[in-house]
This record gives sequence, C-alpha cells and structure tokens, in this order.
Amino acid sequence: MNPTDVTRELAWNIPGWYIALMYFFLILALGGFYSGFRRKWDMYRQGQPDATRTDDLLKRFWRTIVDGIFQRRLLRRKRAGWWHGFIFWGFLMLWIATDLVALQMDTPLNFFYGPVYLAVSFLADIAGLILLVGIGIAMWRRYMERPDRISETHYGSWYMHAMLMGLVVIGFVIEGLRISAVPNPFEVWSPVGWTLAHLFNGMPDMTKAAWHHSLWMLHMVMTMAFVASIPYSKFSHIFLGPLNIFLGREQSSRTLRYMDLEDENAETFGVSKVDEFTWKQRMNFDVCVECGRCEIACPAFTTGKPLNPKHVINSLGAQMRAEYDGAEAQTVFEYGQITDDILYSCTTCKACEEQCPIFIDIVDSIVDMRRNLVLMESQFPEQVTGLFKKLEVNGNPWGMSAQDREQWTEGLDVPVMRDTNPEEVEYLYWVGCAGAYDARGKEVSKSMVTLLNKAGVKYAILGNEETCTGDSARRIGNEYLYQMLAAQNVETLNNYKVKKIVTQCPHCFNTLKNEYPQLGGEYEVVHHSQLLDDLVKSGRLKPEKSLDATVTYHDSCYLGRHNDEYDAPREVLNAIPGVTLKEMPRSRNTGLCCGAGGGRMWMEETLGHTKVNDERMKDVKAVNPDELASACPFCATMLNDGLTAEELSTTVRSQDIAQYLAAALAD
Repeated sequence: MNPTDVTRELAWNIPGWYIALMYFFLILALGGFYSGFRRKWDMYRQGQPDATRTDDLLKRFWRTIVDGIFQRRLLRRKRAGWWHGFIFWGFLMLWIATDLVALQMDTPLNFFYGPVYLAVSFLADIAGLILLVGIGIAMWRRYMERPDRISETHYGSWYMHAMLMGLVVIGFVIEGLRISAVPNPFEVWSPVGWTLAHLFNGMPDMTKAAWHHSLWMLHMVMTMAFVASIPYSKFSHIFLGPLNIFLGREQSSRTLRYMDLEDENAETFGVSKVDEFTWKQRMNFDVCVECGRCEIACPAFTTGKPLNPKHVINSLGAQMRAEYDGAEAQTVFEYGQITDDILYSCTTCKACEEQCPIFIDIVDSIVDMRRNLVLMESQFPEQVTGLFKKLEVNGNPWGMSAQDREQWTEGLDVPVMRDTNPEEVEYLYWVGCAGAYDARGKEVSKSMVTLLNKAGVKYAILGNEETCTGDSARRIGNEYLYQMLAAQNVETLNNYKVKKIVTQCPHCFNTLKNEYPQLGGEYEVVHHSQLLDDLVKSGRLKPEKSLDATVTYHDSCYLGRHNDEYDAPREVLNAIPGVTLKEMPRSRNTGLCCGAGGGRMWMEETLGHTKVNDERMKDVKAVNPDELASACPFCATMLNDGLTAEELSTTVRSQDIAQYLAAALAD
C-alpha cells in the first residue's frame, strides 16, 4: 500500500452544516473560556502587589516541567500520583491529537498520513485507555474508599470525572462505528476503536452512519461545553496548576513578606480581609484542588490541633469568590471562623507547602493574619506576653541579662569581635540565644569552639553585642519587635564589616541568611553542619574515636524544608567511626516537625490529643537507635522532652552533631 493511502477522511459521514455548527459552538466556548479566566484574573488583581517572585525564568520553566508536566510531587504518593498521572498524561496526549487533526483540517498543512497518522492513531487510543483507567481508580478512591482528606468543600469532582469519561467513551464508540463502516487493514493501529468495531459489524451501514453522526454531534457539544466550563470548575487547575507552579517561589526561598512599618499611607498592618492579601496569595486560594496532602503532612493536624491548612486556604478562597460576586465584606476571622487557636497551632514547618503539588504558599498567609492580630488587635497567646517583654528588654527569650551573654565562654579561648581585628576574622560565630543561655545549648557552643580552634578557623563572637535575631517574634506576628531586634543586629554586623557568619541554630541561620537582606544585612551565612562537613572533608578535622552506635538524625524544618539542607548533618555523622546511620520513617523533606517552630517553643501545647514531640517519638521507636542526633537547639529541647515523656531517655541519648564530632576528635 502506498504510504499516502494510510490515512482517513477526517470528516467522514459529517454533513457540512455540522462542521459549521461546530465552529459556531467553538466561538461560544472560547468566549466562555476567556470570560471565565478574565474573571479570575480580575479577582486576583484586587489583591496587593507581590514582589517575592525573584528566582530566574529558567528555574521557573524547569520547575513547571518537572512538577507540572512530570508530576514529581504528586508521584511521591505512588497510588494517587500514578492515577492522577494517567488522567493528566492521557488527557494531554488526546488534546495534542485533537490539535493535530484540527491543523490538518483547517490549515494548509498536509501531514496526517502514513507513519504520522498511524502513530497518532495508536497513541491517541492508548491515551484514552490510560485516561479511563486513571478515572476509574480516582472514582473508586473518591466515592467508595472516601478518605477524609479528599472530602469536597466546593467544585464537585463528579462533573470532572463524568465529563472526561463521557468524552473518551463516546469518542471510542464513534471511532468503532467509523472503522466498522469503512474498514481498512491499517485501522488495527487504533486498537480500541478496531476492537469495538467488531461489535458493530452486523449492524446495517445506514444505522452505523446514523449513530455515528448523532454521537459525533453529542461529542462535539460535550467538547465545547468542556472547554467553556474549564474556568468555572475544577478543570481550571489544568491551566492554573502549572501557572501557579511557574509563579511560585523556589522551595528554598523562605523569606516572609517585608512589611514597611514606616509607611504613612498604611491603614492597617497584617491581614484581616481577603483584599489585603497579595494577588499571588489570592491566586493560591483559588487554585487549591483539595487533595489534602497538606493536612496529612501538617504536624498540628496530625496531633489533633484545630489547624487544617486545606480548610484555611479553602475558607479564604470561598470568601474571596463570594465577595467578588457582591457579598458583604467581612474579616477573615468572621467569615471563615479562622480562630486564634487555628493560627497559633501552626509551627511554620512548611511541611504543607513541601507536599502541595501546585506550590501554594500557606504559612505566609497564616503569618500575615497573625501579624494583624498582634499589631492591630494586640491579640495573641497570653504565654508569649512575657516573651515579647524579655526580647524587648533583655534581647533574649529567657529574660537573662544581656551582659551575661558571654558567661559561657569562661575558661575557654574564644575571641570576641570588639577585641579582634575584623579583617582577620573569617567567620563571625553567631552563638544565638540558646547557645549563650540554655544549659544544653551552651554545651553545643563549647563543642563548636573546640572544633573551630582545632581546625584553625579564624573566628570571633559578638559576645554581649549580640542580641536575638527576632525569629520567634516575627513568626508569632510581632513584626515591630522583630525589626527592632534585626535593625540592631544589622547595625552591629555592618559596623564590623562582617562578610561570613556561621551559626548552630537553623532559626538564626534562616533569619540571617534570608530575611536580614530586607533590612540591609547582606552576609554569606552557613549552618554549622555545613562548615563542619567542609572541615572534615578538607582534612582540617579528623574524627578518630569510634562511637559504635546506631544513630538516627532528626531534620530541623528550618535547615531542611526552609533551606534544602539535608546532607551536611548526615555527612558529619557518617564521618565519625563506628556510626551506623539509620533513617526514621519520616525524614528529610517528609520529616516531622519537633513542634517548636513558629514561636511554639515558648507556648505550652494544650490542644489536640498528642504533643508534636511525642508524635515524633513514634519514629524514634521505629528505628530503636542508641543516639538521636539533631542540629538545632529548639529541636534538641523538644526531642529530649519527648524522650523523657516516652521513657526513652535511659536508652536513647540525644545530642547535637557538633558534640558527637568533638567527642570523636583525638586528644
């Protein structure tokens, strides 16, 4: 057979007026499509400006391809990921095949024959089959198994499933009728249609033709209804999902939105109404597909606290849409009953955002609402009243004298910046409040001094000139107190012309590295795990004493999810002879928070059925280690409390990685 004969009549059995009607409906469908997305854009842009999209376009495109097209995050949960992938990839292939047919019919291009025709026919059938399998699994899971996390609050999924299934099934029947009426040997390349054709072989040709053009008309109307309904239904995430990924921030960009407290035109600070969120936050509220991955990753939700990240986002989205449609404006606390307990249950660990397949920023919105409660309503947990006072007066959350910040150095050889030539200092060692005042933290600081001196690192501390970075104050919502503390530190650091900083506290690390630039503090900041890893690998530190223990490592949220550093602490531990490193079930980017972030370190945990640090002990028990290593003073406190509460402290020792490394050095 001549290759040019391997094709088909694209409009077989379709009257000309059917084609004309199709184009008429297409114009209507595209009008609805445009109007719907224009409405969404108008709704988004009623928000405030957003200047946090700073990473380059190449990274954005790559992120969109990896997470939008290849579904990287979705595939973390294998079953749900694969059925969604079947639906998405099957739909995408069918969309492309339809576009190719349109190009052949409506343009001067002439390519739909021979190998191209056969390949497209085969792939389109396989795509439709894959899509049906995906929909079948999805419907079984949603309507039969009915897991709590995918319960609907808006945008019923039944329409999406029914429409997609109807389009594919009717399309296959139309193909089967055509193949049966006009048989050709190469139609075996359309395996589903070719198989269905056998069911119609005994049917009169006139009946086949009648059914064919009737179903073709139905399929065309359904297709146009589908196109028109995309912006008004859950179908919108086909376009908005990848767009939100493209517009989203890099996972490691953890800077909270800057607030200009000296803006004389500002009528309010923080967020109490949906129009006070940024346009990007408003887009986030609208694109949520309610998959529930955020809630099952959330340590607060897992332990029975009132916070459910999905419901917060959905409530804000529902209010935004209602007010855009003319409903009376209310505060977010009135409309969605977003209470103090909900907002202050958040540990700001970013587990929700790490799992969100379309990169919704959830924590930033929670902190923005906290800011309003603190700055405008003076409404915050009673337990942090003392914290704010201690930070304001003493510059540390323990309320100890600022003049006692250097006491931990007594008897040690620790250079202080005021007594040192700044130009000879390679690293400013930022000790942090825990490292200077907390009994356990001071032991870490002493180990760090031992390691830095042994490696010959030229460093110095600020000593009594150092004050709290303000991390907890900022995340609780007290932006004013944070900026006061930060400005003082930035002035001190800049006076000494500091270029490099090392700190053992991930909260200090994140604040100094990612947030101080907003206030004029530009420094190269490393976490102590990163510096220690480099010192070991370069041979400046040589651990020789064997630990001979099974060690598990707890990932700090502010080192891991906030700054994408998972390997350095593990490399330090692996460098110690005798260490057998064993991962907990929830580790790295799925690691469970200790419960101290977001200012929770300074609040009693009274809500829920379990404390977050006690929940973390389930993972420790699963590993049954000899040692529980950490790289964060907040985590160290919470983990030790958890070990005590679960009666594990007699069998499991918990220390910072610096302590383990210092103990492994030769005398």
